[in-house]
Amino acid sequence: MQVQKEPRLSINNQHKDPKPEFGLVFFDSPRGYAVTRHEFHEEQMQGGVIIDTDAVVKLLEKIKDTNDAAKAAEAKAQAKGSEVAKYSLIPQNVLLESDRLLVWHTPATKCPMWYRMSGTHPKALRNVTWTPLLFVLNKHSETLYVFALESDERPTLDTMTYYAPLANVFDSHYLCQGSAPLPKQLSSSNIKEIQDTLYMSAFDGFKHNLAIKLPDDIPDQRAFWESKNLTGELVDVANELYPYEKLSKVLEEL
Repeated sequence: MQVQKEPRLSINNQHKDPKPEFGLVFFDSPRGYAVTRHEFHEEQMQGGVIIDTDAVVKLLEKIKDTNDAAKAAEAKAQAKGSEVAKYSLIPQNVLLESDRLLVWHTPATKCPMWYRMSGTHPKALRNVTWTPLLFVLNKHSETLYVFALESDERPTLDTMTYYAPLANVFDSHYLCQGSAPLPKQLSSSNIKEIQDTLYMSAFDGFKHNLAIKLPDDIPDQRAFWESKNLTGELVDVANELYPYEKLSKVLEEL
């Protein structure tokens, strides 16, 4: 087996330690201050020569100007870096993000739908396809609202929303977080973590009966999903779910 001996970190071999260029020595005398300038040879200070105070002032002003220019260049570079860093591209499925609201949609998704009803062991329906969903997060109240959509297409303000046919979602559309709380960071940069509090949760029961138009041979909403699990059929949103309001109205309400 060959062992890589080269370091994985890049090393700057061009780094040079700072070296003194000259020194100024100030002497206090009855006639005022005297100044000598000393050159350096291999970091050893050499004998000095007397320079007048005007030359000292000009020399210090030159040093100050050089340092000020370097600081200004560094500040400009940092400001440019901060300007770039404060911008980020939002995901394509995000419709709106403000200080208060974060709105996005997800396509129809085939993934397990877990249930943990009272007194029963967790059970997963593994052959179901979740409807396209609209998520509306109120950052101020830390409340996640969930709606069903008819298609995977990007919604517009005129798009009709539907009651989400899901357990743990109340008739006012907000998700009961239960043992799956929202993450601390609430922004478009971590929407997957936010929406997974729905997709990855174990439902404990349906909160209302306004979502699904149940046929006569289907007794309840869980049986509706169990039938979909058996057949693998998709939910016909327009015909099997109850409509709510257009997206524009939803945003006005929330």
